[in-house]
Amino acid sequence: MQPARPHALKQWTTIVTIVLLCAAGVTWLQTMPGMALNPVRNWLQGPASEPAPAPQPAPTMAQQPTKVEPQPVQTQPTPAAAAAAAPKKAVTVSYVNVRSGKSTSTAIIANLEAGTEVELRDDANSTWQGVTVQGKNGYIYKEYLQLH
Repeated sequence: MQPARPHALKQWTTIVTIVLLCAAGVTWLQTMPGMALNPVRNWLQGPASEPAPAPQPAPTMAQQPTKVEPQPVQTQPTPAAAAAAAPKKAVTVSYVNVRSGKSTSTAIIANLEAGTEVELRDDANSTWQGVTVQGKNGYIYKEYLQLH
């Protein structure tokens, strides 16, 4: 075995010193001419890491998210329900008297020309139909009405 050469030992000592200084974070050596410490330090320290994010304070009661209650879904009415909800209408087929009751002996409250539209009420029997016309409630003989 041959003794170590003084020149090789000096180089090895210099490299070890540089490596240890770089690992310790000594950066002023980087500015010395002829010394390439960045590759050595980067190899020793590994890739640069991101600083840890600052901890966020816990939300206070005022910052707590509010609970949103579910809202009922509005559905479109079925055609049958829409027809039931819409007022039924009819048109008079000739000149007709609107009476206060279900009889020809009751008072006449309005006279309507043929083609007058009236709103039908649920109040009816086999011969008389309850109607609303011109803001008044009355009765018309069913034979004088045609459903709209």
